[in-house]
Amino acid sequence: MIASVNIIEKELAWYVGDGTQIRLGRDPWIGCSEGFHLSQDLVAFLKDRGLFTLNQIADPRASSIWNQGWLKGRDLDLIEDRLEEWDRYIRNLVSSSVRLSDSPDELKWVFAQNGFYSPKEGYKWMMSQKGWEIPGWWAKPLWKLKGPAKTKLFFWCVLFQKVPTWDFLQRRGKIGPGRCPLCKDSAETA
Repeated sequence: MIASVNIIEKELAWYVGDGTQIRLGRDPWIGCSEGFHLSQDLVAFLKDRGLFTLNQIADPRASSIWNQGWLKGRDLDLIEDRLEEWDRYIRNLVSSSVRLSDSPDELKWVFAQNGFYSPKEGYKWMMSQKGWEIPGWWAKPLWKLKGPAKTKLFFWCVLFQKVPTWDFLQRRGKIGPGRCPLCKDSAETA
């Protein structure tokens, strides 16, 4: 359960609307790269200037029908080291084709087609991250079989080769080599 909270939080991003909810340098938007982060110093500098959210850095003078204009570093009187960081942030906004609109910002889960997290979407994402295939045609009929849940779980483990057999336990270091977990004699005498 706690792992799923981290998955949801990690993969949330804003669908940009009016830009009033998206914090500068802290919140990712859909389509951004890792370049949405700004240093603590630059964020503090922007806050001192009264700039907290994305809508506050829109430049109406540089905006057109096709492109959203953004405040340049010289408009903010940034010093040299902060100027390069700010330019990277603005390039990321431009490359993501971010354009402010009248609709409100929406928080979306980027891996779901509809933008909303569901346990099914989270499961698919976790499976893909671990390099596992999503269960094939047999998955749904397996869980619909009549019988105890532990039997269905056992068959699931067999199909994914996750049954804790003797050789599997040896590889994981749970039992030493040559020891049979079922008998008191060692396997070497057999």
